[in-house]
Amino acid sequence: MRSIKLILSFTLLILDSYSAFSHEALSDWKLARQSGDIKISYRDIEIGDTLKTREMRLSFFVEAAPDKIIPMFKEADKLSYWSAGTKKCEVLRDNNSTWLVYSKFDFPWPFKQEDLITKYTLTNSGPQTSLSYESWTPKQLPYYENIATHKKYLGKWGFIPQKNGTTWVKFHSIALYKSSIPKFIQDPIVQDTLIESINNFKSLLAHDELQLKRIIALEK
Repeated sequence: MRSIKLILSFTLLILDSYSAFSHEALSDWKLARQSGDIKISYRDIEIGDTLKTREMRLSFFVEAAPDKIIPMFKEADKLSYWSAGTKKCEVLRDNNSTWLVYSKFDFPWPFKQEDLITKYTLTNSGPQTSLSYESWTPKQLPYYENIATHKKYLGKWGFIPQKNGTTWVKFHSIALYKSSIPKFIQDPIVQDTLIESINNFKSLLAHDELQLKRIIALEK
């Protein structure tokens, strides 16, 4: 029964908004870092009967519509450009609203240099566009079966258009495991990486398609 409850909680985490998935909040949201309009917050949560972990929330505004934002996650050259610490990025499968991305990272010590295969799922609900993601084990991808990959990440991006033409972007993420790295060491590194990534993200969105291609080509 315990394992069934845990699986159900994980399923709800992917399908529902992060304000409504099945969990127990153990603390209120606490703002940990702010840079401009980029805000990073954490709260403690419990999923099922066994897992106590943290949920991270990130929010910011961009001057772009959701249909311009989605390619930032679907096109490997754009994703590898704005996502700080990414050395290589490849779209493995693309079924329009669902796709797999392989990423190779170069994060600073003490983080392990594990690769990541991510499954993205795009949904629309009213004015909001949502992009859920989960780490994906490479069992059905034989040419990646010997790669050490992260296996326990879930997250969700939400893109909400505003009347002034901007989009409010919100992001929630959970690591479903106990990290051996103390929070006082890992949090500043993760936060710096996130802020750098979002600033890159905003910079790319501020250019038209031709300018984007030139910028990305110069970085190669």
